[in-house]
Amino acid sequence: MPSKSLVPVAFRSLTFNPDSFGPGIMLSTGRRGAMLCWLPFVGVDVIKILLLLGIGFVVWAVFRAYQRSLNNPTTSARSQTVEDMVKCAHCGVNLPRSEAIYSGGAFFCTPEHKQLGKK
Repeated sequence: MPSKSLVPVAFRSLTFNPDSFGPGIMLSTGRRGAMLCWLPFVGVDVIKILLLLGIGFVVWAVFRAYQRSLNNPTTSARSQTVEDMVKCAHCGVNLPRSEAIYSGGAFFCTPEHKQLGKK
């Protein structure tokens, strides 16, 4: 007659000592074999701690997102810094109007191209 042990063959050599797995952890055997069961460890106090940690994380994430939004300039401030681009009459390079040299009705990128004139 086969033994009616609930512990599968792989775990028969193990002796169960509740302290060997830590406090609140027990070895549970069922239809699917042996497994460690953590449910007794999760008491009301642990759930409260996890809830507080979750709330703390959400508050931290919202605060950090608010700080990041303060550091980013608004879109209207960015649009004010946009500058017109002009094309060098000699080589065709595009450059900001403030960096270009205007002479004789045309824009140039360097003084040398100004001396050489239009192509």
